[in-house]
Amino acid sequence: DDLDEARRRRDKAKFDEKQEQKSRQYEAGLAKRSLDPAKWSVQDSVYEFANRMLSLWHVLPWHIGSSRFKIALANARSTYGTTGYEESLMFDLFFKQVSHNKNINDPEIIWKMFIKQFGSLLASVKQSDVTDDKVEKAVK
Repeated sequence: DDLDEARRRRDKAKFDEKQEQKSRQYEAGLAKRSLDPAKWSVQDSVYEFANRMLSLWHVLPWHIGSSRFKIALANARSTYGTTGYEESLMFDLFFKQVSHNKNINDPEIIWKMFIKQFGSLLASVKQSDVTDDKVEKAVK
């Protein structure tokens, strides 16, 4: 029993240390990204998505960074030609739509829902981003 208890304590200490290291890496990634969303890389957008997800659900943010979300977002970005600015507006819309659903707590489901809605979210962002100045420029 003593050996089992010692092994459990050692395993828990290793697990806690690993979680702390991942938390530090996530915080460092958040700190080094640009404040201007237009200059965000795919990784910066992943950090922003994870940060917004963390504010709604108790999902560890580094689960998003280690998932296939980064690859899926990069593919969607190249397909639709989006920038970090448009993606941040899409995040606003997406999280506004799903914020009421507190039952979702699987990060895989959350990011897959976002990727599935990527095209329609982008269309909504482009429609809502029309201003009088842009209309005047388009007319000229």
